[in-house]
Amino acid sequence: MKGTTNPRKREIIEKLYARKEPIFNAIAKELERPARHSVDVNLSKIDKYAKDKGAVIIPGKVLGNGELKKDVTVVAYAFSEAALKKIQKKMTLAELLEKNIKIKGLQILK
Repeated sequence: MKGTTNPRKREIIEKLYARKEPIFNAIAKELERPARHSVDVNLSKIDKYAKDKGAVIIPGKVLGNGELKKDVTVVAYAFSEAALKKIQKKMTLAELLEKNIKIKGLQILK
C-alpha cells in the first residue's frame, strides 16, 4: 500500500477499501495522498455546498471557520476543536466504519 505511514490512517484506509463501494474507495484514495495534499474544509464551505438535512463526508480535517446553519451530518477523518463545538451531528470515519453505519445520500466534499 502506498501513502501514509500513520498506522491509524492505514487501518481506516484498509477498512474503506474492504467496504467495496465506490464512494468509500474514493475516500480511501484521498486519504492515501501525501500529507502536503491533505484536505481541510471549513464549516462555511460545508454550509455552502451541503444539502439541508443531508450528509457530507470529508476525506480530511474539518476546520471551525464559519458557521454551519444547515441540518447536516458531517463525517470526517478529523475535526478541529472549534469545529467540534459548532457541529451538532458529527462522526469520524473510524466511528462510521466501526459501527458499520449506512448513510444514504452521502456527498464527498473536499
